[in-house]
Amino acid sequence: MTALTESLLTMARADAGGFDMPLTTTDLNDLVNYVVHRNEGLAAEHGIRLEAVAGAQAVFAAANAAGIRRLLAILVDNALKHTPAGGTVTVSAAAGESGAVLTVADTGEGIPADALPHIFERFYRGDPVRGSGTGFGLGLSIAQAIAQAHGSEIAVESAPGAGARFWLALKA
Repeated sequence: MTALTESLLTMARADAGGFDMPLTTTDLNDLVNYVVHRNEGLAAEHGIRLEAVAGAQAVFAAANAAGIRRLLAILVDNALKHTPAGGTVTVSAAAGESGAVLTVADTGEGIPADALPHIFERFYRGDPVRGSGTGFGLGLSIAQAIAQAHGSEIAVESAPGAGARFWLALKA
């Protein structure tokens, strides 16, 4: 199955309400460490520092481990694509008011203000001159569907030249 086919099937399942994501109490630090470890080689190849920020305490939330791993992988992949050599991508989990917050932040090129309202739309790829030219514009739509399956929303703040910061709040 191609990456495009898999992504389209994922979106079709989400649209049809068949996005089966049973939630269990999950240590988010474990998921952060897993995704960072899986992407360390790619980051090193591009001269980007990829780091997990995890405290000594476990950070628990009601989550579907496979879904959150996929969401984090999408965000890390995008951050690596849009961060130049010498930059940093940081992935973290922290206890929040009524659960936990996952964050992926980068020191990359940032996202123009006019693009921010559209980045979670299907097939949206922003300015092709600025972008990496890879992907189908489905990753952030899938990340948003995973967030919604967790009863949450994914959010972003960014400015050109100032990197981007994506976060997701999960219930305890």
